[in-house]
Amino acid sequence: MKDKLMQAVNKLTSIGGSLQTPIAILPAAGLLLALGTVFTNPAFLEVLPFAENQVMLNIFNVLKETGNIVFGNLPLIFAAGVAIGLSNNDGVSALSAIVGYLIMNVTIGGVLSVTPEMVADSNMYVNMLGIPTIQTGVLGGIIIGVLASSVFNRFHDLELPPALSFFSGKRSVPIITAFSAVFLGIIMAIIWPPIQIGINNLSNFIVNLNVGFSGFMFGFIERLTIPFGMNHVWWPTFWLQAGEYINNAGQTINGDQLIFFSQLSDGVPITAGNFMNGLFVLKIFSMPAIALAMYNTAYDDQKKKIYGILTSAALTSIVAGVTEPLEFLFIFVAPGLFLVYAVVTGLGFTVMNLLGAHLGLSFSGGLLDFAFFNLLTVRTHWWILIPVGLMFFAINYYLFKFAILKFDYKTPGRSDKKESANATDKSKDYTDDFIKNIVIGLGGSENIKNVNACYSRLRVDVVDTDLVDKDVFTDYLNASGISLLGKNIQVIYGNQAVSIKEEVLSYLRGQESMYEFKKDTTSKEQVESEKLTTLKAPAKGKLMVLDDVPDEVFSSRAMGDGFAIEIDDNIVVAPVSGKIESIFPTKHAIAIVDEYNNEVLLHIGLDTVNLNGEGLRVNIEPGDYVEQGQVILELDNEFIKKSGYSLISPIIFTNMDKKKYKISIDNHRVVQRNDENIVEVKNQ
Repeated sequence: MKDKLMQAVNKLTSIGGSLQTPIAILPAAGLLLALGTVFTNPAFLEVLPFAENQVMLNIFNVLKETGNIVFGNLPLIFAAGVAIGLSNNDGVSALSAIVGYLIMNVTIGGVLSVTPEMVADSNMYVNMLGIPTIQTGVLGGIIIGVLASSVFNRFHDLELPPALSFFSGKRSVPIITAFSAVFLGIIMAIIWPPIQIGINNLSNFIVNLNVGFSGFMFGFIERLTIPFGMNHVWWPTFWLQAGEYINNAGQTINGDQLIFFSQLSDGVPITAGNFMNGLFVLKIFSMPAIALAMYNTAYDDQKKKIYGILTSAALTSIVAGVTEPLEFLFIFVAPGLFLVYAVVTGLGFTVMNLLGAHLGLSFSGGLLDFAFFNLLTVRTHWWILIPVGLMFFAINYYLFKFAILKFDYKTPGRSDKKESANATDKSKDYTDDFIKNIVIGLGGSENIKNVNACYSRLRVDVVDTDLVDKDVFTDYLNASGISLLGKNIQVIYGNQAVSIKEEVLSYLRGQESMYEFKKDTTSKEQVESEKLTTLKAPAKGKLMVLDDVPDEVFSSRAMGDGFAIEIDDNIVVAPVSGKIESIFPTKHAIAIVDEYNNEVLLHIGLDTVNLNGEGLRVNIEPGDYVEQGQVILELDNEFIKKSGYSLISPIIFTNMDKKKYKISIDNHRVVQRNDENIVEVKNQ
């Protein structure tokens, strides 16, 4: 029973995570809608009368309609997006979901004999892409997305007899999805009407509750589910389903967020926002206060080390509305404090709702959302955020400062001297099988939730970190280092990390592993300073010592010594001449071996593996020989920053003897692309 519950939770978590793909389009659509609304607003035109001309009005009306078309077809977008998110970004599943969504709606409309007259007379029905059908909303799109992805994951490698081989493999997926959608449509026609009535009643009940209480419960539970990744299941229910509004075209709009944008477009008073208001308080005011409290309670000798981490996390919350980098610094070391924090966050929603703020957002709840959808639209009582935000800044700052000092929570900068590592548990059944030993070291297959890798790190989410035998990785399993971030284990294996990930996944599927760890047999070059005097800056930017890099793996030099550049450029060149040893599939990391066998790793940005190659374009291939100063990569600087990722880029000498040599740089000096003599190698 417990295992089935865990499977259900994991499935919901996966679905919640997959919602991020279609939701990522909402900021663009919201921005188009906001610009169109602002620049056609009579109040705005009174202030800037020169904008009131037919050409500009036509342009901004088009922008407004382009935003509306996205919000009007969200169910189809969610169908394709969820399918992609649950099938490793395969486009075939998205095509299948689109086909399935159309067929499902035609089937529902046919079974229930839905007519245009029924659509006009009842909010229960809708014209979706010209198809008279029942109103399933975004939830209908999510359901078909799950169906399409399930079909893809089950049948994408289907083998058929030679006569039907054309339809084998991925080509079978849209066909199977189409027939499955017919049966799903029949089922939906039977079960959905009472479900829709129940959703409407629940929505009305929630919306008609005291706005302070309903907002508190939303904010409290939304934060409380963060550690489990279940917040992505919680908030879409309210943003995309709760509440009801009839727009100027007579269509029924459900969901707090969708109602907000519809009211924005219709030019009517804003009544939505009860489940969005408090996020602005949290992300623009509360999170920076928490970062400041952590900094001021850190030990003096550790403040310099954590300054960059806390500042970066606070700015990420303020500008981009991403709070997890800061929250995961205290979620697990101070769970009691996290519970209180969730309560205070809920109270932020309560206060904003009782004061009638009615703020809306497209995605994040940061400064960008606040400016475009509230400040510029002048119809959301945006000024209420300022005094409320300052009040909650003070509450969170003094709350966290008191709790950290009172209970001696080990937040960043308050760690005592490193405790000696626990001895490796010899009672565990370690064997000569390298991959099996990794699984055992991670606490066994039942302790492993998810396995991934970036260029150098095996990244594993585990159930219980206490079951992880950390010492065995560095003592016996050839890892350069191991890092524990919450319940995510990162094991440093260099450029073999991806291969090891695939072998671990195969082992977990029950396949026998034949993997042998390929230990570096090339003698470590004793790197002399004169051999690095010709190293050139790969890009324009600010030099940084590794100690200041807000990533434990790099700052601890687990991968090797080196330096970093905070790139302010759109071009990256080869810092040395040599052979391209490898390029990570997501393009964010490139390894070059020079003529002295020095292995130089360029890691573009931090956590940019999550971009899956977006914003990066490589100009070389593995095996190519490159000359120093040759362009090897182009990057979209602004896109990467707006996506919430840092462009602090470590350059690591992965095979340099750290016991004998140390990299020295002129810290925080700004260099230009191809500048020489930017590093110095010193004897230890």
